[in-house]
Amino acid sequence: MDESNSQNEKPKDERRYDPELLKKDQRRFSRQQYDMLKRCSEKKDMTEWNQWRNQNPSQDILLEGADFKDCWLRGVLLNTKGSSHFSGEVHLEGAILTRAHLRDANFECSRMESAQLYAADLTNSRFWLAHLEGAFLNDARLEEAQLNSSYLKGAIFYHACVKGAKFSAAIVDSGTSFWELKVNRHHKNRKGTNFVGVGLENVRIDPGTKQLLEYNIRRMNWEDWYKEHFWLKWLVKPFWWISDYGLRRWRTIVTFFSLAFLFALIYWLWPGCVMVNREVGDVRGLWQALYFSVVTMTTLGFGDIAANPDSWVGQTLLMLQVILGYVLLGALVTGFAVLFTAGGPAGKFADEKEKEDKKN
Repeated sequence: MDESNSQNEKPKDERRYDPELLKKDQRRFSRQQYDMLKRCSEKKDMTEWNQWRNQNPSQDILLEGADFKDCWLRGVLLNTKGSSHFSGEVHLEGAILTRAHLRDANFECSRMESAQLYAADLTNSRFWLAHLEGAFLNDARLEEAQLNSSYLKGAIFYHACVKGAKFSAAIVDSGTSFWELKVNRHHKNRKGTNFVGVGLENVRIDPGTKQLLEYNIRRMNWEDWYKEHFWLKWLVKPFWWISDYGLRRWRTIVTFFSLAFLFALIYWLWPGCVMVNREVGDVRGLWQALYFSVVTMTTLGFGDIAANPDSWVGQTLLMLQVILGYVLLGALVTGFAVLFTAGGPAGKFADEKEKEDKKN
C-alpha cells in the first residue's frame, strides 16, 4: 500500500458506517449467515440460527442488502446483549424484509438504514437504539413493538399498525412520516401507543393521527402525576374525565346540560332557594327554572333570578353552579379552540373502529 493511500484510509471504526463506502457497493454481507437464515425460514424454526448466535455473540451479523422477502423469521436472535458495545454489530442496511414474519425479533442497536419492511410482521419486536433512518415501514405490523430511543430520521410509517407500540424518545426529523397510523387508546387496563418525548411538531403527520397520539401523551403524563399527588387527583380526574383529556367535546356538552337540568329541577322543586323579580319562590314552571339554571352557568350568575339572601342552601347551590359552569365553559371553549387550530378532526382509535366495524 503506497503512502498516499495509507494517509487517506480511514480507521476501521470510521469506515464501518461511512456512507461513501456504501455507495461503492462494498456491502457487509455474509453468504453463510444468509443461507442459514433462509434454511431456518423454510423450516419455520429459528433454533439453528439462535444456537449459533448464542455461541458467537461477538460476531458481526453481515446481512446488508439481503433479500428476506416473505421470509419467516419469528423470534430471530440478532443482537444478543442489546448493546453494540458488548456484542457484534448487526448490519441490515437496505435489507429487503417485505412481508417478513419477524415477531419477537431482537433488533436492538441494529443498523437498518433504508431497510424495506413493507407489511412486515414486527409484533413485539425490540428496536431500542436501532438505526432505521430512511427505512420503509408502510403497512407494517408493530403491535407492542419497542422502538424506544430509536433513530427514525427519514423513516416512513404509512398505514402502519402501532397499537401498544412504544416510540418514547425516538429521534425524528422533518423527513419522518407518520401517516394514518392505527393507534390504540391508552387506559388503565391496556397500554396505548406511546409517543412521549417524540417531536410531533417536526414530522409529517396527518391531523387525525396527531390528535390521537397527543391524547395518549396527555393521559400518560397526567396518570404519572396522579401517582405523586394522591389526594389532589380526586379533584383533577373528574375534570379530565369530563373533557376526555381534550379529545372529544361531546362529553363536556352533555355534562353541561345535564347539570343545568339537575339544578333546574332543584330550583323548581324547592323554589324557596331563589328569588324571581325580588319575590321569593315565584318560579313559574320547569322551563323558567331551566332558563335560570342555564343563564347562571353561562353568565356567572347575572340574570333576573337570584339566590334568596335568607337561604344559605340557595346561596350554596348558586355558588356551586357558577363554579361548575365556569370550569365547563372553559373546557368547552378550549376544546373548540384546539379543534379550529388542529387542521382537522381527530381520527378514531383502531380498537374502537374495529368494534364499530363488527357491529356493522
